Amino acid sequence: MQDKTKEELEIELRELHQGLKRAEELEISNKKVMEELQKVSAKYKAIVDVFDGLIYICSENFDVEFMNEKFLKRTGYNPVGRKCYRALHGLNSICSWCVNERVFQGEKVSWEVLSPKDNRWYYVINTPFCHPNGNRYKMSVIQDITDRKIEEAEREQIQEQLQHVLTKVLSGYLPICASCKKIRDGNKNWVEIESYVRSHTDAQFSHGICPDCKEKLYPELK
Repeated sequence: MQDKTKEELEIELRELHQGLKRAEELEISNKKVMEELQKVSAKYKAIVDVFDGLIYICSENFDVEFMNEKFLKRTGYNPVGRKCYRALHGLNSICSWCVNERVFQGEKVSWEVLSPKDNRWYYVINTPFCHPNGNRYKMSVIQDITDRKIEEAEREQIQEQLQHVLTKVLSGYLPICASCKKIRDGNKNWVEIESYVRSHTDAQFSHGICPDCKEKLYPELK
């Protein structure tokens, strides 16, 4: 093998130095990228952790890919890799209300569901998204609305009771004056319709004038 000349050795040395410099620059660049990724990851993790609700991600095969800490506490174990219907609701088969097919067709679906696992109401927002590798996933953001549903049920019950009372109070025959339209109450007193209704219900009156009376009393206002 022919010995290299001094000039050739110097050229190779410069090339080695340049290669080393590029490698160092690439390492610094990669380090900066990793630091930025870590910052972004930490930021999104903080957002997920502070969210007062449940978050999970599943695949098209119903496999759980991710759960936030609050969801892990509710589940009692880490269900990643297991079926979502088992982890979320304690079921052995796909939920009867499952919307995965719609979500994986690109539709954003939200609804309210009563979980058979803990008998609590949840409001669920399901959003499809695609991983850069082409795999499709569903992300569900869930909030416990049990207290709200209880309040709604109580309001409906109260409204039904009021309606029942109102119907009972105002049912049957009411003695009413054919002339002044006063009503005779249980004490045989004749009172205005407004007074009678106010004393027996929660109804309030606002006053106006109907078109017929307006035409009769104020014909100049046509």
